[in-house]
Amino acid sequence: MKLLTEVIDVNELYSLRILLESNGIAFHVANEDSARNFGFVTPARKYAIFILYEEQYDDAMKLLENEDHIVTSSIDLDEHRRFMLEENDRTMSQIYKTVMYSFLVVVIIFGCFVWYMEATH
Repeated sequence: MKLLTEVIDVNELYSLRILLESNGIAFHVANEDSARNFGFVTPARKYAIFILYEEQYDDAMKLLENEDHIVTSSIDLDEHRRFMLEENDRTMSQIYKTVMYSFLVVVIIFGCFVWYMEATH
């Protein structure tokens, strides 16, 4: 993931979003929800646009310079989004299993501790 640019104007952000999406370039906008808020950690109203795949970075840079540039490394963004949602579901499932197994181990250890304390007194 590489930083492509930072913009302040939300209209410029929307135009870049349309430009990148229409050319099949996967990207992420940092601070999209929090940029409208004034804060101490991040500058207010600053949107950072990151290109997700390094092989698309050069095409994205060329698109910023010339909107008529023909992208050679475009991907199917609908398929990309579907894949990311599936991966998110798998990740959440794995996290859930890990938490449940950890909870079970803690309960067993606690039960053994209680049994030991009762048996020794």
